[in-house]
Amino acid sequence: LLNTKLMEQQSEISQLQQNLDSLTAQLDETNHSRQQSELTQLCSLKSILPHSTKMSLDELTQEIISYVNHLTNEMNSLKEKTVLSDEDSQHDGRRI
Repeated sequence: LLNTKLMEQQSEISQLQQNLDSLTAQLDETNHSRQQSELTQLCSLKSILPHSTKMSLDELTQEIISYVNHLTNEMNSLKEKTVLSDEDSQHDGRRI
């Protein structure tokens, strides 16, 4: 009875070790895939930005934020010009 219990525990430990090994391998593979994906994304971003390719990810993030802010300002400026142009058109239409 004691020998049977010991064998069952050893079998369970062996199974748990195999599961641990399998999960560790999966985690390693997932981490490697994630790193490759991040590297690919970083290279892709660097290729579309007209700045040095020696930027860190934080510097690149700041560049993107600055660029988006610049685009937002341009868009707001165009909206204001459109509104002013529309108002001028309405005033001109009333004079005729």
